[in-house]
Amino acid sequence: MKSLTVLLICMAFASALTSQGVLFKDFTLSEATSEALKTDKLIFVDVYTDWCLPCKQMDQLVFTNSELEQFFGDHFIPVKWDAEDGKDGELSAARFGVSSYPTLLFLDGNGSLLVSHNGFLSVKDLMKMGNRALALTDNYTVIESFNANRSPDYETSDLKKILDLSRDHFFDGKLELIHQYLDNKSFISEDDLILIMDDIDHFDLPLLERITPLTTGLSDAEIAVRRNPAQRQQWKRKTQDALLTHIEESTQNNDFNRFVKSTEIMKLIPHFKKRDLEWMYYDFYRANDLNHYRVFATYMIETYLLKTSPEEVIQIDKERYGQLRSPALDQPDFEGEEAVVESNATPRLDSIEEIHSLGQYIANRLYAISGDFFAFYDDHTSLDMASQWAAMAYNYYPYDLKYYENHMTILYKKGDIVKVEALKKYLESMPLYREMKIKKKREAAITSY
Repeated sequence: MKSLTVLLICMAFASALTSQGVLFKDFTLSEATSEALKTDKLIFVDVYTDWCLPCKQMDQLVFTNSELEQFFGDHFIPVKWDAEDGKDGELSAARFGVSSYPTLLFLDGNGSLLVSHNGFLSVKDLMKMGNRALALTDNYTVIESFNANRSPDYETSDLKKILDLSRDHFFDGKLELIHQYLDNKSFISEDDLILIMDDIDHFDLPLLERITPLTTGLSDAEIAVRRNPAQRQQWKRKTQDALLTHIEESTQNNDFNRFVKSTEIMKLIPHFKKRDLEWMYYDFYRANDLNHYRVFATYMIETYLLKTSPEEVIQIDKERYGQLRSPALDQPDFEGEEAVVESNATPRLDSIEEIHSLGQYIANRLYAISGDFFAFYDDHTSLDMASQWAAMAYNYYPYDLKYYENHMTILYKKGDIVKVEALKKYLESMPLYREMKIKKKREAAITSY
């Protein structure tokens, strides 16, 4: 038993002797670049100070790792610079604007910065960072090779070469080359689109902006994609899913510009998946995320709710429900909004109040969102939009007093008393006003009971 214990101790000691960790060179920047060019490696620099605790922790816990030793030995010239030695290390660190410690730098053979990080990194994260630096240099090499061998007029065969690169190399510059290819094309051909849609799994926003009109059938480009409807629908779902991913990631990472851009591209897709829009809208509302809510609520209204005019909605509901949904208003327009279509048929409220028509659905949404804007925002632009949406609500469904009262409340907040009084007179002159008041009192009585 004792002999076994001694053997294990000796093996551990021998392992410790053979694994010395990352072997740092005492090189200046010029010496490191010279060595890197000779050996076709990159440069890794650990910029430290004697008093830096995280620097010491990396020396003890990270740079002693045997896997990291092998990885750095194969691909990098490891160098340490003391940022306060008053010599070459301090001068070299100053060149890269180092101000906190440790700072970890990955440089190419010419001494140009590839990637950097301030602070402690685990072995796993440091290896990821190293792989990222290697990928960047591989990208440069692959891109140069592609440009040297492509056809002068950027043919579809060149796009095939780009897509094949990611299968043969650790190469993440595919999107960059695709954009270069498309920038030099007067239009996206059917073959180009088929290749892109069948190959790409991750779309950046600029690429989505380019292909979304094509995949959803809204493009005036010089192509006539002859794919079957099922294939077209699959492409549409793929672009929708990619946009939803950008929406989620931009919200999680607080990247508001990316969020706004994603929402703008979503406007290019007719009939976006309604269920996905609903949960995003309510998520922003529940989280009291007023910036994202403002953008997304405006998007939903402009793209979906107001896409069909009040006249068209009234006609749709009339065809669906017969004379029950015929408008009864014979009044002048109010506040410049389009009035509902005139009709001789005057329905009773008790005969239509149980019908959930398209006009009622749109009016309820406009009522809710305009009310939210009234409650959340005080700036003139938001209140102007809220006022406009509130007025549109009773153009889509003129049979509920709450839509008119909501508009008057918003006008009060804006300080537009003249329009409040005008709306009151307009409301009192309506044939259905008395019935709407009775209906409201009845609902209030039921609620209180």
